[in-house]
Formats: sequence, C-alpha cells, structure tokens
Amino acid sequence: MLNFVTRFKATNRMWRLVLPTIPLPPRETVVSWVANYEDRDIELAIIKQKNYLSSLSPGEVHQKVTDFLRNKKAWLEECRRRAAKERLIQAERQVVEVRVETAVTEGAAQ
Repeated sequence: MLNFVTRFKATNRMWRLVLPTIPLPPRETVVSWVANYEDRDIELAIIKQKNYLSSLSPGEVHQKVTDFLRNKKAWLEECRRRAAKERLIQAERQVVEVRVETAVTEGAAQ
C-alpha cells in the first residue's frame, strides 16, 4: 500500500498527464481526495471523464471531480446496504423454509 505522500504525488502527476491544459486543483482539494477516496476512484474520476472535463473551466473541473467522487462513494455505500439487506432476506427465507420443512416432517410422522 502506498503512503499518503506517494499517493498525493501520484494524483498530481496523473492530473498533469491526463489534463495538461487544466491547472492542478488546490492542494487542499487533492489532499481531501487522497484522504477520503481510493486511488482507483480518483483515477476513474479523472481518466474516464477526460474528454468531458477538458471542455470545462478549471473551477468546474475540480468541482465535477469532487462531485463524482462523493456520488460514487454514496452509490457504493447504497449498493453495500442493498446487498446486506438482500443477504438478510435470503437468511430469513431459509429459516422459514426450515421451519416449514420441520413442521411438515413432524406432521407426517404423527
């Protein structure tokens, strides 16, 4: 795992490589991204949206990347909540099925 400073520098290098015509975001913005998001999410926010971001003003670009990261994080958390809820529903169904099977078996044995 890369340390914070290495990740910070890598994010700045990636920005310069992918969006050379757009000034780097303020240092505080990049620090926030590196502190709160995974490297792959930052890469997605910058690289996958390169053409779209290139058409915006620098201030808009920085905000759009931040918005993308926030929305992606919220979306992932929602997906995790849904998956956990689905696992709970599956477990409850299995319990009900076992109870029904037990009741049927006990009823047939009498």
